[in-house]
Amino acid sequence: MARSHQFKSIIKRLEEDFSRHARSSQRLTSLNEQRLLALYQASQKLNTIIDPEQLFREVIKLISELLKAERVVILLLEEGDLKIKIASNIDDQSERNALHFSRSIVNTVMHDYRPIFSTNALQDNRFSQFQTIQKLEILSLICVPILLGNRAIGTIYVDNRHLTNIFTEEDVNFLQAFANLLGIAIRNALAYKEIEQLNRSLEEKVEQRTAELRRTIRELKETQEKWIQSEKMASLGRLIAGFMHEFNNPINFIYSNIPHLEEYTRRLVEALQEALPLLPKEEQERLKNEKDLQFILTDFEKLIAGIREGAQRSRQIIEDLKNFSPSKLLQQESIDWNSNLQQLVQAFQDNLKRSLTIELDFQENFRIRGSRVEINHALMQLLKNAEQAGAQTIRIESNREKDWLVCRISDDGRGIPPEIRKHIFDPFFTTKEVGEGMGIGLSLVYSTVKHHQGDIEVSSQPGQGTTFVIKLPLENSKNSASTGTKS
Repeated sequence: MARSHQFKSIIKRLEEDFSRHARSSQRLTSLNEQRLLALYQASQKLNTIIDPEQLFREVIKLISELLKAERVVILLLEEGDLKIKIASNIDDQSERNALHFSRSIVNTVMHDYRPIFSTNALQDNRFSQFQTIQKLEILSLICVPILLGNRAIGTIYVDNRHLTNIFTEEDVNFLQAFANLLGIAIRNALAYKEIEQLNRSLEEKVEQRTAELRRTIRELKETQEKWIQSEKMASLGRLIAGFMHEFNNPINFIYSNIPHLEEYTRRLVEALQEALPLLPKEEQERLKNEKDLQFILTDFEKLIAGIREGAQRSRQIIEDLKNFSPSKLLQQESIDWNSNLQQLVQAFQDNLKRSLTIELDFQENFRIRGSRVEINHALMQLLKNAEQAGAQTIRIESNREKDWLVCRISDDGRGIPPEIRKHIFDPFFTTKEVGEGMGIGLSLVYSTVKHHQGDIEVSSQPGQGTTFVIKLPLENSKNSASTGTKS
């Protein structure tokens, strides 16, 4: 009976062991199914995550849930050194210790491309001599490499400081599978980042090339406009040179004969006034009434004055048009810009019929070489334009830009509309009424500046005033025209 009882006891223990084994097997099977499902879901999810930081957060969350690890650390190589990218349940001191500890374990994993696993590191001869193991009392640990191609770029490290045998071989395989997924995801993220950088670089290059192209087109357009303007002025100069030759002689003829006409008229009037009293009174009255002698005698003087005024105006027009003639020789001289401009401004203000403030700003002394008469005529024209535009203040600034004198003449007048601004240097373009101007003032300014190897630009908005910017070569600069240059 005793032996029968003994057998029953053994059978009972076997049945209990089998039952426990079955339950463990079921739990293991369930756990493995959960992990397979987690790996599948993770592979789908990680491959769609582009942001590395989000990627690390998802990985560490899944590992912590499925391995029941006390601490999880992901380390990656950056500039040749391993750095913690993300960690769970690590304070500042522990993080430094983990990084120091990880160097001892991770270097082997990084070098051998294989996992390291221990169920009780304190009793494991491979690690028990490490001070960090003893200090932090690490029991269970797993460290697996993160591979990218044929090189290790980091590790996933998990441990438990309270329980031994918490991890199994299946956990090692599971964690390595996660590391492989992470490596693929990192590669995808890096590839996407590289593509983004290439796209940004390409966009920047396209924007840069587009800006360069626009600048080139703008410069070509400006050069074309300047060339067209120069051709206009040259063609007009040739036309006016012929016109002046034909027109100047009759004007000179009229102007030179006015004194003789005045003298002869005076004599005729005197002779008539002496002869009339000698006639009978009836004949005197008849001649005065029929011939309107009294009106003729008084109107002679007005007619001659009108002829003189017309001849003088015609001569002045010819003088103005001479600036367009390419055959006109410039009388060049060295000009003290500051002193000359001060004298010009004083002369302009002395002839003004209203109050107008002119501010001068010289940053240094300047000297240019050219025709004082033509330069002053151009500057005076700009001052007159500002005064006619209703300006209350004119500011003239002169400064140096390398070998150039840059003069800015700004006013607070009515300004120039855009549709007019592009035509202001065109010969004979004017917005004045017929008889009030020929539209050659600003054309003369443009021509004079160009004759002196300079440039002129204008900026203006209606109601906000106008600024003319004149650039002229300084004396003795490489841009300065030589003495005797033809205009």
